[in-house]
Amino acid sequence: MSIKLVRFLLLGSLVSSFLFSCGKSKSASTQDEVLNDSIVLADSASIDSLRSVDNAPSEDETEALVDSAKEVTPAPVNRTGLHIYISKPTMHLFVVNGNDSVVFSCGIACGIRKGDKTGKGDYRTPEGDFSISGMFNSTDWIHRTRDGRAVKGCYGPRFLRLRTGRFSGIGIHGTNAPGSIGRRASEGCIRVNSANIMTIFNNYAYEGMPVVVSGENAPLPPFKGVSEALRRKDAKQSTSEKVETPVSEKKELVADSIHTQVETPQQVEENKHADNQKEEHHLVGDSSVKE
Repeated sequence: MSIKLVRFLLLGSLVSSFLFSCGKSKSASTQDEVLNDSIVLADSASIDSLRSVDNAPSEDETEALVDSAKEVTPAPVNRTGLHIYISKPTMHLFVVNGNDSVVFSCGIACGIRKGDKTGKGDYRTPEGDFSISGMFNSTDWIHRTRDGRAVKGCYGPRFLRLRTGRFSGIGIHGTNAPGSIGRRASEGCIRVNSANIMTIFNNYAYEGMPVVVSGENAPLPPFKGVSEALRRKDAKQSTSEKVETPVSEKKELVADSIHTQVETPQQVEENKHADNQKEEHHLVGDSSVKE
C-alpha cells in the first residue's frame, strides 16, 4: 500500500512539474506577442520576408471586422466645415476648418510601400479625395497574425472607415505599436496614436467628413497654423523624395534613352551636312538616269 502511495506521489509531482513548465512557456509566448506586435516594418524591399513576420491587419480582415461591428456616435459637437488632410511627405494628419486653419494635427503611420494604391494587398495607402463612411469602437477587435496568433489592440480604441471607391478595409485607427508612428508600417490604413484617435473621434470626426490623402511629393497646402519646422520638412521631402521606379520600368527607360539620345549642336550640323551630300548625290544620280 505504501509503495502505491509513493508511486502516486511521484506521478503527481511529474504532472505538476509539466503543467508548470507549460505555464512558463505560455507566459513567454505572451511576452513574445507583445514584442512582435511592436515590430516596425519600414523597409519595403522584401515583401516575402514581411509576410512571415508582419502583424499589420490585412484589408480583408479589417473589412470583415467592420462589417460585423456596430457603429458608435460621438458626443454632439459642432463639426461643420471640418475636413482631414493627410500628408504623406510629412507623415502628419491635419484637421482643418473652413478658414483653412489647422485645429488639430498629429503624426501618422501609413502603407509600407510608397505610391498610390493599385490593388488589394499591395501595402500602399490610397491617395485622393475620400470621406468617412463609419465610426466604430475597435477596442476589442481581434487581429489574427500571419502565424495564427490572436492579438487584441492592433486597431486601438476607434476605427474610422474610409470610403475609397474600389478599395475596402481602409481606415484611420489607433494602434498598440506607438513606435510605428512616423514610419511606413501598415498594409494601407492610416495609424495614429490611440490617444489621438480618441481626440479626433470625440471632437472632430463625423460621418461624411471629407478626407484627403496626399501624393508622395505633394506640398502642404497653405494652411494656417502649420509650424515652420513642419513647413521646412515638407519642402525638403517634396523636393528630394521620389517614388521608387520599378526595375522593369527602369529597364524600359534605359532602352528608350539609347534610342533618344540628345544630339549636340555640332552633331546636328554634321548630320545636316551629311544629309545634304546624300541629297545632292541622289539628285545627280537621278539626272544621269533620266538622260
